[in-house]
Amino acid sequence: MNLPFICPNNYDVPRVDLHIHTIYTDGSNTINEILQKAMLMNIETIAITDHVWKTSTYLDQYFDEIKTKRESIALKVLAGIEAKIININGDIDATPDVIDESEIVLGSLHSIPTDEDYAFLDVNRTEADEVINNSFEALINLIESKRVDVVAHPTALLKKYGYNFNTEQMEEIASKAAKYNVAIEINTKYKVPSLKFIKICVNKGVSFSLGSDAHTLKEIGNINYAYISKILMV
Repeated sequence: MNLPFICPNNYDVPRVDLHIHTIYTDGSNTINEILQKAMLMNIETIAITDHVWKTSTYLDQYFDEIKTKRESIALKVLAGIEAKIININGDIDATPDVIDESEIVLGSLHSIPTDEDYAFLDVNRTEADEVINNSFEALINLIESKRVDVVAHPTALLKKYGYNFNTEQMEEIASKAAKYNVAIEINTKYKVPSLKFIKICVNKGVSFSLGSDAHTLKEIGNINYAYISKILMV
């Protein structure tokens, strides 16, 4: 499936929102409410990307509802997931069957991983270099795994703790993303990645995914398309 990313050499910015959550996980609204809101906002394509775990039991109903309700509307709707990184190897909390069924897969850091599954660092008791390096290694391995289409809010967790990747690390992440055709998300909820990181990605030929990370109706399409178009011009 051709996903509506902002592609290298043609950085036209589509009116899309590829990161939206529903009441199936931690969102506030139903799929039908989200579809109606997106159409009112004249969005071209959305992706519904609820959180998933290997133990999730809601997914058959979730995928079926999305695919059924989109049949009768003009809005393009992708049935997707957001899966968290569970270790430094970049493995995500989703089964292969769920990954295969998803039309768009977002992988994201929500905790700082170690080499043991589901064993995360206590950031308050860990040196900054270890926090940053573990995050960097996990994202590199996530990209190389070819299990995801998008790295969601790539630096949001580091930003939360006042950290960031250095220039060399940003360049390496961008190079790997370009090589393995994995999009980097411009996430407007957390305002990441930085303008510097975005410019590095542009220079490396990375594709971008636009996501509001909406958990409420008012957040859907909360993306400054004109500004993003401007900053992608080099």
